[in-house]
Amino acid sequence: MAQLGPRALTLAATIRSSSRTGLPLAPMLERLADDARHHRRRHAEMSARELPVRLTFPLVICTLPAFVLVAVAPLLIGAVSSLRA
Repeated sequence: MAQLGPRALTLAATIRSSSRTGLPLAPMLERLADDARHHRRRHAEMSARELPVRLTFPLVICTLPAFVLVAVAPLLIGAVSSLRA
């Protein structure tokens, strides 16, 4: 059972507890499902917060050098050529 992870252990413990105490299983499983949904939502929000940082890398590596070649390089070439004349 430990191979399935902590969520499976929690589910097994909930079912075992319901069986031992005689309490209805449905409300316990609803609470467990709510906890799992909240956990997945927090994980998705964390991933969404990391996305801008991950998208910055291609911006800096691809777009910035292209901007330098298109906008700055001609200015530098023009300035250097005017110094020689």
